[in-house]
Amino acid sequence: MNLTELKHKIIPVILSIAVLYFLLPFYLLAQNINFSASCDRTVVTLGESITLTVTVSGDVAKVPQPVLPELKDFNVYSSGRNQSFSFINGKVSSSINYTYTMIPVKPGKFAISPIKLQYKGSTLQTDTIFVEVVKTDQQSQVQPGVPQKQRAIVPSLQEEKDIFATVSVSKRKTYVGEQIIFILRFYQGIQLLSAPQYTPPDFSGFWTEKIREDQAYRNIEGRQYLVYEIKYALFPIASGEYTIPATSFSCQIEDFFSRPFSFGGKRKVVQTNPVSITVVLIPKQDVPKSFTGGVGSFNITSKVDKYTINQNEPVILYVEVCGTGNFKGIEDPIINITGDIKIYEPNSWIKSEDNVNEFRGSKTFEIMLIPETVGEFIIPPVEFSYFDPSVQKYITKSTDPITIKVNPAKSPDKPQQGILIREEIQTTGKDIRFIKTNFFPKIEKPPLYNNIAYLLFHLLPVICFFILLRIKTYKERLSKDIGYARARSAPSKLKKGLRRCEQLKDSPKEFYSQLFKSITNYIGDKFNIPTPGLTKDRIIESLRARGADDSVIKILLYLLERCELIQFGMSSFSIEDMVQDLDKAKEALRYLLKK
Repeated sequence: MNLTELKHKIIPVILSIAVLYFLLPFYLLAQNINFSASCDRTVVTLGESITLTVTVSGDVAKVPQPVLPELKDFNVYSSGRNQSFSFINGKVSSSINYTYTMIPVKPGKFAISPIKLQYKGSTLQTDTIFVEVVKTDQQSQVQPGVPQKQRAIVPSLQEEKDIFATVSVSKRKTYVGEQIIFILRFYQGIQLLSAPQYTPPDFSGFWTEKIREDQAYRNIEGRQYLVYEIKYALFPIASGEYTIPATSFSCQIEDFFSRPFSFGGKRKVVQTNPVSITVVLIPKQDVPKSFTGGVGSFNITSKVDKYTINQNEPVILYVEVCGTGNFKGIEDPIINITGDIKIYEPNSWIKSEDNVNEFRGSKTFEIMLIPETVGEFIIPPVEFSYFDPSVQKYITKSTDPITIKVNPAKSPDKPQQGILIREEIQTTGKDIRFIKTNFFPKIEKPPLYNNIAYLLFHLLPVICFFILLRIKTYKERLSKDIGYARARSAPSKLKKGLRRCEQLKDSPKEFYSQLFKSITNYIGDKFNIPTPGLTKDRIIESLRARGADDSVIKILLYLLERCELIQFGMSSFSIEDMVQDLDKAKEALRYLLKK
């Protein structure tokens, strides 16, 4: 064997030994780590949760988050991590537990693929876990297309439930616009490490008013529970079949016996059942002319700010509708006043009352009247009709007539006459001008530093420097200050939105949708408020904090309510109404542009 052949055989062996020597520490390190996963149960009922625990134990101090496989058949929530230490025979070892809550979305047999962990160049993975999701007896008996019955408010305590959640509704069949009371309750029978958190239900197809949140102790079949209660008032906006999806509550519970050195507790998620509601239209027969969309139980009153005025001076008429029902569906009242009186478009606002059982409140209409003739005129009774679901018929109520006395207008003060102002005589020039003898005067050149072109030539670089510095500072602020950037771009976005509204006058729903977006986007950008978080109270608070006039606030709230009503088909309109609404929006937003 010559030297060349010996090199070709020895060199690969040396390289293999070097690679093995380099990877051996990582292999030994991986052997000192235990990586496993387990579920608290492998057979679960649909609607209940599974706790998946991923454990990394051994000589470890800091490891990355395990990578879960794709789990399409479960809703997965991370419950955090906790770490415990032990000291045995002079060696320190630790155990890190990652917990996940999995809620199955359908029955069947499913496989949780291996979970992987990348640690210092090594890839560790767990075994496959098989889970079976079964239906309860009650669920298996339900026929397709038939909604399930609502879960009982107080379940049997034979199951020894420490925590559970329920939902209840006041009605399962209702009219469009009728109030439904929706109550969520979370029952706590053990000590929790944190207050329960919940995801608000999806109330698509309903106007929603949150009535209250409360907590109190209740004794149920001999066991004491702390009950968290959230109550909503729902108003359906269209007929049809609706399903309010299940709501989940999550909390941290103590788990000392199974994890003695864990201080993070165990995450627990409980769910309610979905609720089905049938919504039907109100009767179309014998609808009064004064019906403007009210469904519920109401009273109506009216008053004026003054009973004696002068000619061509305004008087304010207030019409208030109070009671229980869908105030957003009530349109402007019909005012039948004859004579030479100007009647302006009303402003309106809704005020809620604090009530623990149902949503009560009032809607006030503010109408300005200007009489143009002297004498007395009568504001006739204002009629208001509504549909009362409790008696299933239309009811009409009216206000008392109001008499207004109009006096002659005061004559304006006459200007004073006969006073003359004497002006002093001023000298405008001289009578004698001397004859100039020097026709070719000597022209003296000004000093160079007095030459404007010379000064501008030398000042131009300095001016350009400050201009560029200003532009640079402005761009940096736009990139760093999001609120400033949104406020600067708000006027241009608003102009584009209003121009888009003018182009959509042939499509009323798109017109009011674009008008709603233009107003809310401008307010959100102007005051740096997230547009999805804009509520009526938030708009009022933000505008008043910046000194906006109440009349402008009322106009904007009126426009936003009108946009919502028309988009859901709860209000009528005409081309003239669209033009007037756009003019009102331009006037109110033009005022806000100055703020």
